[in-house]
Amino acid sequence: MNNINIMMKILFLIENLWAGGKERRFVQLLTYLNTIKEIYLGIIITEKDIFYDQIKKTNIPIYIIERKTRYDPTLFYKIFQVVNEFKPDVIHSWGIMTTIYSIPSKILFKKPLVGSIIADAEGIFAMPRQKRLLFYLCCLFSDLILSNSEAGLIAYNLKSNRKSRVIYNGIDLGRFFINKNKDEIKKKYGINTPYLIIMVASASKKKNYDLFFDIAKEISLKRKDITFLGIGNGQEFDRLKKKIFNEKIENANLIQARPNIEEIMYASDIGILFSENEGISNSVAEYMACGLPVISTDVSGGTKEIIENCKSGYIFRKEDKELIINKILELIDNKAIRIELGKRGAEIIKDRFSLEFSGMKYLNLYVELINKKSRNG
Repeated sequence: MNNINIMMKILFLIENLWAGGKERRFVQLLTYLNTIKEIYLGIIITEKDIFYDQIKKTNIPIYIIERKTRYDPTLFYKIFQVVNEFKPDVIHSWGIMTTIYSIPSKILFKKPLVGSIIADAEGIFAMPRQKRLLFYLCCLFSDLILSNSEAGLIAYNLKSNRKSRVIYNGIDLGRFFINKNKDEIKKKYGINTPYLIIMVASASKKKNYDLFFDIAKEISLKRKDITFLGIGNGQEFDRLKKKIFNEKIENANLIQARPNIEEIMYASDIGILFSENEGISNSVAEYMACGLPVISTDVSGGTKEIIENCKSGYIFRKEDKELIINKILELIDNKAIRIELGKRGAEIIKDRFSLEFSGMKYLNLYVELINKKSRNG
């Protein structure tokens, strides 16, 4: 339970509410914060399409300020107008560009600015030069810089920065109490095999779906009782669908992202993520919340902060394809091991990654900033 004893208004900014891990984290956090009577929330988004409809069912006002171009200068003034109307105690931006657009309002209205600008562990030099400059400006003007992993702070050389903090993803555990027949769920998605292995990730190059489907192809030569299902939108979607068709990978499919992803996880046997340099992946956390063993190739990112290797899942190098295949087959053939790994994963999420645990960290952060501003006048 929260112990907040002051009223506060928090204005959030995020580019969009499309189907993505960051957006899913954002919606879950705001849904939680909206239950706390001491907080009044507002949201600014720069794209009108909203994938996560549950945010529309709240009483949170949503200001849609459509961006005409990637660097639309009119947003500085439009955000200024909203801040002037909403009068927040704290401005919390989820992204580099929305943080940049918030800087004039932060200065003119003397409002604390929180920049949630690190959600991976790729590092500052992986950014294009222009984006790198914008990142530095965000760090300069933000009162606090948030990452969702320790690996992220290290990668961006902010581990010792006094303004930097880590708040892990918060998972709404209630989403994973599912009382449905697993076979019926699989039938709904056209899955007829006893075993299901999933990878929930955007269809982009960095997520490495090629490895996922290459492994599916090799395993299909050995046995026919496993389906590999990828779930996600993105620029690589059509190419990957063609790969499945052209290479005749009959035990695999790729489908678009959908809001009820937890029911597919519930019906699965193993969760996989083959991207690298992640922060804390929503997919990995949700696999674990659902009691699935996890296989990942994120050896240098934040995944090792959530997966206990060989206890709740396995972390391999992406080059170790044969080892990954052998581990998948070992897990499929050993239900007891899957259950043991999944049980430990669920315990980790409950203890360290619950939505309430994460939400309270955000609340305490807002209180800290408001009290500091009050002391400093």
